[in-house]
Amino acid sequence: MASEEQEAQTNAPAENPLGTNGLRAKEQDELKRRNNVWFSGLSNEGKQSMHQLLRTPQNETNHIGSMKWDTFLKLMREMGFDYDPSMNDGHHSGLRFDPPDPRDVSITFYRPHPDPTITPIMLREFAKKLKKNYGWSDADVLLATTN
Repeated sequence: MASEEQEAQTNAPAENPLGTNGLRAKEQDELKRRNNVWFSGLSNEGKQSMHQLLRTPQNETNHIGSMKWDTFLKLMREMGFDYDPSMNDGHHSGLRFDPPDPRDVSITFYRPHPDPTITPIMLREFAKKLKKNYGWSDADVLLATTN
C-alpha cells in the first residue's frame, strides 16, 4: 500500500505557484491595486467613457458607439496619462501617452482624420491595446468605477 501512495504522489500534478494568468499571488495583488488607481479618480463622464471604450456591462449607451477624439483625450488625462498637446494639432496623427507610473510603457494612438471620431472598430482596437499594455480587465474597471 505504501508504494501505491508513493506512486499516487509521484503522478500527482505539481502545485503551480503561479495563478491562472501566470502571476504569483503577490504580483496579482499589486496589479489589482495599480489597476484600481487607473480608474478610481474618473469623473462620472469619464466612467461612462471608460465603460464604452472597454465595452463593459455598465456601458450606459448599451451599444458600441463612436467616441470623439477629444473625449478620448479627456479620458486618458483623467487616468493620469500625459501627452504633448502641441502634437494634437491636426498635423500630427500619432500621439504618445505617457502613463502616470514611469515603470509602465508609453502608448501611442493615432488621431482619426479627417473626422476626429473614433469608430467602434477603432475603439475596439484601442481597448485591446490598453488591456494588453496595462493588464486591464473588465472586472478591474467595474470594481473601481462602481459607486
